[in-house]
Amino acid sequence: MNIDNIINKYNYSIELAQFLKDVYRALIDYFGESNEEIIYNALLSCPIISSKNCYDELLKLGLIDIDNNMVTMNDLKISSGVYESKPKIIYQNGKFTISSIERAIVIKDLDVNNKVSKATLIHEIGHLVKSYYNEYEIDGNILTFKSGLIEKKYQLEIINEKVQKRLILELGVGLEEGFNSLLEEDIARKIIDPNYQSTGYGLVNGIASNFKKYLSFFLNAQIYKNKSELISRFGIYYSDLEILTDKFYQLNLQLLANAFNEFRKQEIIAEIQKLQFEEYIPIMKKIMKQGLRR
Repeated sequence: MNIDNIINKYNYSIELAQFLKDVYRALIDYFGESNEEIIYNALLSCPIISSKNCYDELLKLGLIDIDNNMVTMNDLKISSGVYESKPKIIYQNGKFTISSIERAIVIKDLDVNNKVSKATLIHEIGHLVKSYYNEYEIDGNILTFKSGLIEKKYQLEIINEKVQKRLILELGVGLEEGFNSLLEEDIARKIIDPNYQSTGYGLVNGIASNFKKYLSFFLNAQIYKNKSELISRFGIYYSDLEILTDKFYQLNLQLLANAFNEFRKQEIIAEIQKLQFEEYIPIMKKIMKQGLRR
């Protein structure tokens, strides 16, 4: 498949085009040759945009919804990069259907001469690739969004003749961010800096790192949105791990938001340490014991 089709479609600069070629090859190495079509079509479906502010750009593109998500509007306003998508949903003859999906990767002041900026782009492309296949599905009035290990469910309804959605479930964000930070590190070390270290995902990165020996199972689940192998291998403890890692991820976001509030920071750190001792260590022991049985 010819990546020049992607480059020409969005008229990317020479510098960005060369970097994307390096990333494309690295993604195929990471996910496997059999997944090249998904990688190619994902990148073909999604422009990469440099902007002064990710939130403002997404707002301009019409990709912002006011939902009670784990990642808030305030998080987006200080974000260095984001992948976002939005389905166009129509209601006809008593049925909700998806007519199209709009996607965008927005990077704050994208600079392909800056290793942090390049690594941020790798991270968001990782989210894009792991979202593309069966990203949205509708069953009755329930919309399901899946991005890697993330699963969100929305209730759909018609208000003032417009389709509205209300978040009713969000799960797997922390674990997905942890594994996506591993992807970021792996590819960045190959094409940017052999000593590159992901930042901002310390807690969930550490949790995901404990499962590197099972990476192929996780990658298959992320690409094809099927966690059956993970559940079969780790039993009920996999669900416990997802819930707990989401707690860690939320606390990590709070740490970043309270960077200049020392008192609140110490409170959050204490909460993290309590969770590590009382919940994380016991769950990991059970998971590893369960995994070794297979």
